[in-house]
Amino acid sequence: MQIPKSSIEISQTDVNSALYLAALQTIRINRINQWEKTVHKLAVDTTTEVLEIPVTQHDDQIYVVTHVVAVNDTKAVNGIRLYSVKSGQKHILNQDKPSAAAISVGWDGELITSTGQKFRAEFWNNDANNILRMTVSGYWVPK
Repeated sequence: MQIPKSSIEISQTDVNSALYLAALQTIRINRINQWEKTVHKLAVDTTTEVLEIPVTQHDDQIYVVTHVVAVNDTKAVNGIRLYSVKSGQKHILNQDKPSAAAISVGWDGELITSTGQKFRAEFWNNDANNILRMTVSGYWVPK
């Protein structure tokens, strides 16, 4: 039985190029760098309070967000909503009404960021001097 010849032939140069690209990907995977940013503030009164964390992009790096969390350390609030904000548009990541103080609302996943992107947490029904916190974390790899 004869195996039909494909119209595409793979040369040694093609194989070498594939091996080179695979080696680059391995290097990239082994060079994952973790990062984390946290902001906090005291609530002013019962209005909605907002915390934002911009993601600073560098031309030679790709940033990936894997975790966003927000918490009111002082009391249970009526709600916390987490957003990814890109080009002025808000995209809801998660929202919840914590049952008690210091219960966080979080999001886990993988989101590749772009220039100008930021993450936002909105807290409803705060009291003055409530301690509000937000953390965004993930990793970056060289391009």
